[in-house]
Amino acid sequence: MKVACFCVGMNIILNLILMGPFLHVGMAMATSLAAWTQTALLIGLLMRQGERLFTKPLCYRLFRLALACALMGVGLWVAQRYLTIVSQRLFLEIIHLGWSDFTWTGIIFKFRVCLEGLRY
Repeated sequence: MKVACFCVGMNIILNLILMGPFLHVGMAMATSLAAWTQTALLIGLLMRQGERLFTKPLCYRLFRLALACALMGVGLWVAQRYLTIVSQRLFLEIIHLGWSDFTWTGIIFKFRVCLEGLRY
């Protein structure tokens, strides 16, 4: 609870400091910094209590996640660098449509599961 209160206060102070020079981006930066600080503090407290946080399966998943993020970053960098402006717009539209299709598919699946649960 103390860590959460500290990070909320930190978020408010950083919002006030960073909102001036960076406008709305400063608010996002402040929230992100407060969240990372809270994560680091909670990990530190758990490790000090002797909890084993980084197990082999977790490290493997984190490695796969980092690899996927790196590959996506390289792909986006290549797309930005070598596509023309028109191609970039088309590329972004395709990504947007794909994401919305993915999202709607998830919503429909979730709704179907909820309806199936109501039949019994």
